[in-house]
Amino acid sequence: MSAALALGLFTTGVKLFGVDQQSDYEKDVADLEYKSNLEDIRRRQFEQYQIRGTAKAFSEASGVKHSGGSSAQGYLDTMDYQFKKEIEFMKSYAEEARRLGYEGASLRKQAGILNALSSGMNIMGSGT
Repeated sequence: MSAALALGLFTTGVKLFGVDQQSDYEKDVADLEYKSNLEDIRRRQFEQYQIRGTAKAFSEASGVKHSGGSSAQGYLDTMDYQFKKEIEFMKSYAEEARRLGYEGASLRKQAGILNALSSGMNIMGSGT
């Protein structure tokens, strides 16, 4: 085996290993950001629960009835609807951010593989 062939194969192998490690790292970062987003969602849901409870307690303390059709119940229903929409958006954002992180890692891995193969071929072709 010629030195150029050996060096080309070695270079390709080392670069492929690095590309694979980088891709795994980028996916781990995407997973970590996803977990952070889920924690933000959990905290926001707890805040929403507290806000709703406080609003209901204040209105009940002032003698307002929470029955179907009452303005107080309508307010709580609107609050619940808006809180639900907020959580749905946050969940959608978290999922999309993770998907894009994985997709970016995959695209960079493909580009890195082609780069590694090209580098190895250039070394083998140059004969140095």
